[in-house]
Parts: sequence; structure tokens; C-alpha cells
Amino acid sequence: MNCETFRRAYTDRVCVRPNFTVLSLVVSLLLTLSFASSAAAQRLDGTLRVVVSDVSGASVTDAKVTVTNEATNVSQSTDASSNGAYEFPNLLIGSYTVTVEK
Repeated sequence: MNCETFRRAYTDRVCVRPNFTVLSLVVSLLLTLSFASSAAAQRLDGTLRVVVSDVSGASVTDAKVTVTNEATNVSQSTDASSNGAYEFPNLLIGSYTVTVEK
């Protein structure tokens, strides 16, 4: 039904044609918002997992492992899990020095 036919049938109503500029703007905005949420989910940190073992390959569970950010000189130390694994979560991107003491 075109606008002339619509006006004759419904004299008290207004015929509105779709405005493709507005429609394309709305679609563009929705696409931008959908991609923005996935971009915000990117992280700038990571987890370092270390397993300390002796020369025979046995896990060392009583060592002290320390990581130091070379740019900020901030250090973190942790205790081992039962299998000799050490984990440092939420480390910012950068270069680190890992030291092991027993």
C-alpha cells in the first residue's frame, strides 16, 4: 500500500515512509555497541604458573618462589600447592624476574 492509498483509506492518519538513513544509523549503533562489549572484555594481565623440580625431576614443594616486575620493581611471593606448582595470578603485562629459594 502506498501513501496515497493509505491517505484515502485513513484520512485522519499520517503516512510515514521508512527513512533508510535513520534505519542505517540505528543498525550501525547496535553493531557498534555489540562489538564494544567484547572489546572491553580484553585483559591486560595474565597468570604465571611455575613448577620447581630438582635434578631428578621430583617436585620441590618447600621452595619460596618470587616474581619481580622489572619495570616497577614490585615483587610477589607465593607458597607451593601440594604438587609443587606455584601460581601468580593477575600479573600485569611486562618482563619479570623469577627467583627460587630453598
